[in-house]
Amino acid sequence: MKGKRPSPPEESQELSTREARSGKVLGVQRYVLAISTVLVIVAFVIVYFAFT
Repeated sequence: MKGKRPSPPEESQELSTREARSGKVLGVQRYVLAISTVLVIVAFVIVYFAFT
């Protein structure tokens, strides 16, 4: 199979931006990342002062 290329589709499909993303953009991931990062930093500070 090495060197074989898949054949192009007979009909090309144009997707809109929303269809290509498969839904709407929520932006919730940004808040989850920020909150979890802050919590990890707080946990490290607590552990640091607990063992020093």
